[in-house]
Amino acid sequence: MKRLLLCSLVLIQSILAQKAPTAFEALKSAENHVAKESVGKVIQINGTRDGVTMTPGTWSFVFFDLNARQQGRIVTVRAGKPIEIRDGYFEIEKMRLAAYKADEVIAPSMLKFDSNQALQSVIKSASLEKVKLSTVTFNLSKDNAARLPYWTVRLFADKNGKEADIGYAIVSAETGGVVQSKIDLQKLVDKKKS
Repeated sequence: MKRLLLCSLVLIQSILAQKAPTAFEALKSAENHVAKESVGKVIQINGTRDGVTMTPGTWSFVFFDLNARQQGRIVTVRAGKPIEIRDGYFEIEKMRLAAYKADEVIAPSMLKFDSNQALQSVIKSASLEKVKLSTVTFNLSKDNAARLPYWTVRLFADKNGKEADIGYAIVSAETGGVVQSKIDLQKLVDKKKS
């Protein structure tokens, strides 16, 4: 029994010690599972919340693929390995009715700042060094108006043992600059009861 408990603790500790891949690290793995015509034709990157690590351990990539349904091939990667490959739409906060288009592709030359760098830009610009972040989500896509790639970084922080959504920031994937920030640290302050 002690041996089983010890083995379980070692396994849990090794899982927790693993570094979650950045978006661009996971992208390399995802590109191994699309047609060669789709390599370098990413439309969107999404990193979802992970209960084990602060940054996402699961990344979903939408690739432009003329041969796929709705011209989109979605590859989801966890721990460097694909866990799902499918065709069609992938939208988190908005509904999509039209097929993906070639002008939505983010040129690889525009992808200069990875997810971890975007997070560091947000932490520095919003003075979050002392805030205990619990999880972070990422979305990378082109802005509709400017047609430039931006990270949307949503932040969750610890508030008395529970998670609180403290807001988001938008970061340029080309320059690493924070272009918009809506972070409310007051959500971490306990309200006094009257």
